[in-house]
Parts: sequence; C-alpha cells; structure tokens
Amino acid sequence: MAQMVLARHLLKWFLALFHLCEMGRNLVDRIASYRSALRVPQEEQEEQEEQEVKEVKEVKEETARSRSWRFACGLALLLAVMLSASPAQATHEQPTEKEAAFQLVLERCYLCHYLDRADYKFAPSLKDIYNREGRSLANGKPVNDQTITEIISAGTANMPGFQYTLNAQQIQLILKFLKEGWASDVPMLRNSR
Repeated sequence: MAQMVLARHLLKWFLALFHLCEMGRNLVDRIASYRSALRVPQEEQEEQEEQEVKEVKEVKEETARSRSWRFACGLALLLAVMLSASPAQATHEQPTEKEAAFQLVLERCYLCHYLDRADYKFAPSLKDIYNREGRSLANGKPVNDQTITEIISAGTANMPGFQYTLNAQQIQLILKFLKEGWASDVPMLRNSR
C-alpha cells in the first residue's frame, strides 16, 4: 500500500515537472515575440530576430532533451518502485507464536522480572515459575494458569495490571511463554533490549 502511494506521488511529481517545462517553453516564446515587437532599425532587427530564433531553437531543443530525460528517469523510477513492492509484500511473514510471546514478555515483563535466572531484579524472577519447589507465588497463592492470569491482568500492590493494555490472547501468550519455558530458547536474553 505504501509503495502505491509513493508511486502516485512520484507520478504527480513527474507531471508537475512536465507542466513546468511546458510553461518554460511558452515563456521563451512570449519573450521572443515581445523582443521582436520593439522598434529597432531594420538591419539590427533582422540580426536580433535571427539571434533570437537561434536562441529559442536551442532552448526548445534543450527543453525537449531535458523533458525526454526526465520522462525516462521518472518512468524508470516508477517501474523500480512498482517492481520492488511485490517482493516486499510477498516476503512479509507473521511472527511465530514464540516470537510474538517473547516480544510481549520483553515489552511488559522483562523490565522488572528476570526470565533467565533466579535472581531478584525489581520483582521476583519468572524463571521456571511453574517448576519451583513449593509451587506458590510471593503472595502465597498456588502457581497455576488462573492465578498467574489474574496477576498479569489485575496486577498487585507492586505491579501494574495489564487488563486494559493487553487482550486475553496476549495474556495467554505470556502465560504460555512462562509455562513452556521458552526463555531458555532465546539466545543472549540479557542483551535483547
């Protein structure tokens, strides 16, 4: 879509340049006619007219060459933009479930929670949260999908809730990321931000 908008803008630009060249040619013609209308002795007038005709002819030839060159460049640029649009659209791939979940965890959780080690950052680590001994959270509630979903959604006294910024599918992606232990599959997690 963006490529088509760009192509339209390029076409408008090219048409504006073409129009300017036409206006320039008309202006040169008018100047030549005004000069010839001035009263000058006959010999000088003929000499001036020959010079003006020669200059006008040169300007017209230059304008025609310039116009042809601009048209060719504009057409080549337009063609290049249109041809480059197809492969870009064809190669666009949706992120995998794991990549989408990792992006959400980076944006929403990693600022305060470690994912790859048991240390305490600003909040308890989320590493192996489903495989911990005692299987209870810091608030004493059991570790299961329901309690973790509630905490992500409603938050705690020290953690914001994400019920208004994440939809249910995004919360489930975060939950799956934690439950499946996908953090161990991410190379160089500490340097990802």
